[in-house]
Amino acid sequence: MRPVPGLTLHAYDAVLDAPGTHRGMPSPTVTLVLPLGAPLDVAWEGEPASRVHQWSTVSGMHTRPALIRHDGWQSGVQLALSPSACRAVLGVPAAAVAGALVTLPDLLARAPWLADLPERLAASRTPAERVAVVRTGLARAVAQDHAATPAALGEALRLLGAGARVAAAAEAVGYSRRRLSTLVRAETGVDPQTYARLARLDRARSAVVDRVRSGATAPRFAEVAAVTGYADQAHLARDWRALVGRPPSEWLREEFPMLQAGPVPAG
Repeated sequence: MRPVPGLTLHAYDAVLDAPGTHRGMPSPTVTLVLPLGAPLDVAWEGEPASRVHQWSTVSGMHTRPALIRHDGWQSGVQLALSPSACRAVLGVPAAAVAGALVTLPDLLARAPWLADLPERLAASRTPAERVAVVRTGLARAVAQDHAATPAALGEALRLLGAGARVAAAAEAVGYSRRRLSTLVRAETGVDPQTYARLARLDRARSAVVDRVRSGATAPRFAEVAAVTGYADQAHLARDWRALVGRPPSEWLREEFPMLQAGPVPAG
């Protein structure tokens, strides 16, 4: 299988003390979750009608948390797909699933490789076997040569994801700001400012998780803000509350057991 830029794949097993709810955070990726043992039970916060209880779930870019209910144990495989990887793997731009929770049958017309994936995963015994099953499927997906994200737009998204201002990203690739906004929305389902905001939040979440897994029980959010592109800790806290529904300290208290248990569905 040739590499798929912008794709992150991992198998997860998280054993917790009791049933609960994991808060999946917004991010600049499309998330494909393939659970084992029990279907994934997920809904957008505040929207019970959005609830999905299935063996496969795809969540598009979103600006609200996904609430993932569990019985104290979660196991499966997760793929995080950048806009370019979404085209290569699912055969559609990320905008096609923006703000949505969909299941694999909704995507089979463009991604037939997904049809038997849950069954083949159910027969796997170890995390390594799970990853190998998904990689075999991905090889079939990328062999289809779906239309790629235009190179200039891909570079603009890279710059926005790294913290560049919208005007600077547009100038770097030779677009007007209006043209860039139109193209980013058509590709991702969100405007450039929102895409950059999601990327910055994702960098902050990763920084917090890294600190927790290295042994820190109380990460310094001022330090996280400084290294991930926020003006200050207050700015980080406002953004976190707006997009996650909790200030970062409260989110960390709720998620701390899950973070210690290892990678879990991101939402």
